[in-house]
Amino acid sequence: MIITKEILDELSAKAKASPRLRCNLDLRNSAEDNSQRMLNALEPGTVMPIHRHKDTSETCVCIRGHFEEYFYDSEERITETVDMIDQWQQIDT
Repeated sequence: MIITKEILDELSAKAKASPRLRCNLDLRNSAEDNSQRMLNALEPGTVMPIHRHKDTSETCVCIRGHFEEYFYDSEERITETVDMIDQWQQIDT
């Protein structure tokens, strides 16, 4: 699959229209595929609850826009903040 501007624009529009301000596009090959491959649109104001993947990994890549990822200890205290910004935006500024 080629991720185009049109795909990103459509996903972002759906996220903006969603009460949770986010939407994802399933990139798995089939429903039997146990991976978590998806393209997420997260709009400003969305809230992502603290969660952990015990049996799988999670990779976050910023394609367009900007977000901060927070890492927590077992007592839900922030231990690290990573500023995620798409590389093209960094090049353009």
